[in-house]
Amino acid sequence: MDEKIARVIAAADGIIVAKVDGNFDRNCYGVTGPENYVALEHSDGSRTYYYNLKMVI
Repeated sequence: MDEKIARVIAAADGIIVAKVDGNFDRNCYGVTGPENYVALEHSDGSRTYYYNLKMVI
């Protein structure tokens, strides 16, 4: 995170359909508060969300 490099290996192929970056990354407060995430949509229409990421895309 401090080097501004992140590698994420997705569970299945997909297209990035949403992403949020820039939220504070040093504390996790559970499911409350803003998170950094990437949302992938798969060929069957399902989506996978990867939360609590600091990313450079």
